[in-house]
Amino acid sequence: MGKYQASRFIVIAGSGFTQSAAMTLPTIIMVALTCKFDLTLFQRSLILVALYVGNVPGDIVAGMLSDRIGRKPCQIMGQWLLVAAVAGSAISWNYYVTLFFYFFVGFGIGMLTFTVIILISELSPPHFRSSGITLFYIFWAFGTFYTALAAWILLNSSGWQLVTMAVALPLLIVAVASIFIDESPKYLCTSGDLTKAEEVLSKMAECNGKVLPSGTLIATAESDRGQVSEMFNEKYRKTSILLCTIFFTSGLILYSAYSMLPYLLQKGYCDIEGGTSNKSCTFDVKTLKETTIVTASEIVMIPIFAFLCEKLGRLPILRVAASVVAVVSTLIIFCLGQVVFYVSLFIQRGGVQSIFLVLYIYTPEIYPTYIRGSSCGIILSWMTIGGVVSSIIVYPIGVGISFKILFIILAVAGIVGAVTTFFLKSETVGIQLRDSREPEGSGEGGNDGGPS
Repeated sequence: MGKYQASRFIVIAGSGFTQSAAMTLPTIIMVALTCKFDLTLFQRSLILVALYVGNVPGDIVAGMLSDRIGRKPCQIMGQWLLVAAVAGSAISWNYYVTLFFYFFVGFGIGMLTFTVIILISELSPPHFRSSGITLFYIFWAFGTFYTALAAWILLNSSGWQLVTMAVALPLLIVAVASIFIDESPKYLCTSGDLTKAEEVLSKMAECNGKVLPSGTLIATAESDRGQVSEMFNEKYRKTSILLCTIFFTSGLILYSAYSMLPYLLQKGYCDIEGGTSNKSCTFDVKTLKETTIVTASEIVMIPIFAFLCEKLGRLPILRVAASVVAVVSTLIIFCLGQVVFYVSLFIQRGGVQSIFLVLYIYTPEIYPTYIRGSSCGIILSWMTIGGVVSSIIVYPIGVGISFKILFIILAVAGIVGAVTTFFLKSETVGIQLRDSREPEGSGEGGNDGGPS
């Protein structure tokens, strides 16, 4: 660990900023799109459905491609697709073109998320892995905050197109910078390209002022990289199913929180019953300010959970974060006063992002390099499926009927997710990432596969 990782991680983690900024954008400018295209509640839902449906194949395709052609190409493709789709959405001339562009915004986000996480994991020594992924997640939090802040400053005065272009600009900067990132040497080894792996390691050592160990680099090349069936073999099946469940429930809460927040704050606490046909072209300044404040919870809570995750272990902190989210999601159901309401929203938003922080550290540590991308891609897609469900229920149920019904659904999801975390058995803090298959009969510890 040294200057090499520090300089590269700024660029790689910048993809976290671009993803969260792009994902937050439609939820905040939706009110302006509603006015421009005269959208019904169902049509509003379809914009987010397009985003999250695009996310699912993006997750899966990137997972498989990153194990076959490399981490770096997937990052570059995902980043440039995201730039083009967000910029294109700013000039959408009708509703269906908007759906088209947001599908590819989702696809680009899906291609980037775990590709970036895996790249950071494979370039980090064990003791710095969680810190590197935390940097990604801090950038993610700033991306959400940046979009909310841009809307607060520009939406009323300059319109939604300028807000969209303000989001597209940092995306372009990161896309250009990502071209200069090196491929993961762990991937190069498992793909059999030891010469390029040594070149990257030599560059890393030179930049960090170190000397590579003497000798010959030896690695086992895996010809059948990216086989999805491997993550559901006897060794990994239980862990894979549990992780899919936690990603789904947490994704449902996270994306619902993104979508409902400005509408919830606009209507006011406990004034949440009945439908609405509001076609206002913007949110008031107070709502945009409160939305920005709530999104700041990610910046506050993520570093705390990251520190605890490294000191106390992945699983204890995952269980604490999930339990906290379950409790505050339940409290939001009840009208317990403005203070409890706002504090619960703040903690729910930061808490569910902290769940994903721990999951993003934990999941790549479970699987070996030759299936790490495909396994993480499949598991991440369940977070996005949660997003698809959220986009179907937030506007018709939350905005159209009753936010209280939506809160009950999210509380149940939070409880299910929290309970599921207690069935995971494999702690991974401090382990070396495995590259290839272990010999038959060599256990990985725990009852559910994965390292002990």
